[in-house]
Amino acid sequence: MATNVWKMMAVAGFAALGGMTWTQLIMPRDAVGYPSGPAVSLGANPVFSYGGALGFSSSIGGTQATTVTPSATGQDAIITDVVLTVAPTDNCYATVDVAFTDSSSTLARFGVSQSHVHVASNGVLEANLGSGIRVAEGETLTLTSTSRYTYSCSGYIFYTLSGYYAEP
Repeated sequence: MATNVWKMMAVAGFAALGGMTWTQLIMPRDAVGYPSGPAVSLGANPVFSYGGALGFSSSIGGTQATTVTPSATGQDAIITDVVLTVAPTDNCYATVDVAFTDSSSTLARFGVSQSHVHVASNGVLEANLGSGIRVAEGETLTLTSTSRYTYSCSGYIFYTLSGYYAEP
């Protein structure tokens, strides 16, 4: 009699397991055609690139700003690459912070220096960002330079920003 109980329990267990497996096979699932997180979603060419010049002050603590509007209608912009080049008006030493902000917060901050006094050599910062800097649809990106140290010189920070458009 004990053998029959174990056989009945085994048969019931296999039947339950088979039923659960069959249920999983026939249940509908959501179709997912893209990874979670930002998804490239704009036509044939979802990439962008912007460039320009941002001035910096000869006085310590002095600030200057410029704006960029990288987002397209219905799309967020993901900035994946940043290149900043310090170009002082004279051959002097300059250290400048560059902040990337939108209307509500600081999205990124970089420090760049031109470190060769009396030598025509520019400091370059290249940042390849794995996850990128997200600029929401309709937001304006403001780049602000703050002079941390200058040897009586002003100049420009030339910038290039590139990335891709993604679903908000």
